[in-house]
Amino acid sequence: MSVSHMLMNDVLKCAFSNWYSIFQDVTIESDIIKLNPEVKSWLLADGIILPKACFHEMDSNFSEDDIEEDVDVPEFPELEASIRQSIRKYRFVFPKLNWSACEDAKWIQACGTKCNTLSEIFLLLKSSDKVVHDLTEAYKQCTDYSAESVPELEYSLVLRKWENINPSMEFRCFVGRNEVIGISQRDVRSYFSHLHRDKDQIISDILDFFRSRIRERFSLDCFVLDLYRPASGSVVLIDVNPFGETTDSLLFDWDELRSKVHAPLPPVFRDFRFIEEQFGVQPNRLEMNSLPLDVFNGNLDPSIFQSNFSNGNSG
Repeated sequence: MSVSHMLMNDVLKCAFSNWYSIFQDVTIESDIIKLNPEVKSWLLADGIILPKACFHEMDSNFSEDDIEEDVDVPEFPELEASIRQSIRKYRFVFPKLNWSACEDAKWIQACGTKCNTLSEIFLLLKSSDKVVHDLTEAYKQCTDYSAESVPELEYSLVLRKWENINPSMEFRCFVGRNEVIGISQRDVRSYFSHLHRDKDQIISDILDFFRSRIRERFSLDCFVLDLYRPASGSVVLIDVNPFGETTDSLLFDWDELRSKVHAPLPPVFRDFRFIEEQFGVQPNRLEMNSLPLDVFNGNLDPSIFQSNFSNGNSG
């Protein structure tokens, strides 16, 4: 039972491909596409040069002569074919890697993270620092981290069927010793007046969902769930996250959460936290990852990106 610290095995078990097969019946339909080493190298390379297929997609008159001789334009035909197949199936998709979505890069295109072309997907992936984190630093906050003993994992592109999600009904659920020990409003940048009115039913729905559809099915006893409650009595699993600092604790604190797990008595649910008044809205601690550095250096006006912060799938 790994309650004190986040271990590499905990992070590995929260990789999408490792939990999706377990909870496929209670989450959003998704496709998992294996990434070969060439794609990983391209994602980590400096600069943004999209694959050749994207140029053909954006300009039907594009020809090989339009490419400068010293530019190495990548081609990933198998990956591109798999992406097109998913787009045909779902029409619109939400891309992510093994753990992280590309939320930090949604400023780069008007549609945010809602994609239905190769160009949109590749641009998000190539622009996201979270993708780089998944590929290079997924385990670095683990107490047993060692570069020589990183667990084997095949990197994957995950394409999730796009769903229009109401951010006021997204919640982060902290699980300790196989009990829900805390629930937080997911979007801590906003005040939603109905949460106070509906809090008892929200708690009841989430606890019922956890006890009937999640508990005892997962191999960890400390983890974090992102949930969506589209209507009373209905809950959908969005994501499974490690129990530790790599996951934002939102309206909680990690020391506080660990103390709940370490309590001598069995943990019980006591705490649903949400912003109760308009002035209680707080900035997202990860918000700095959602805009270009030039904004924070004062070289760009942040208002030009405001319309691109559209709501959609989380993860």
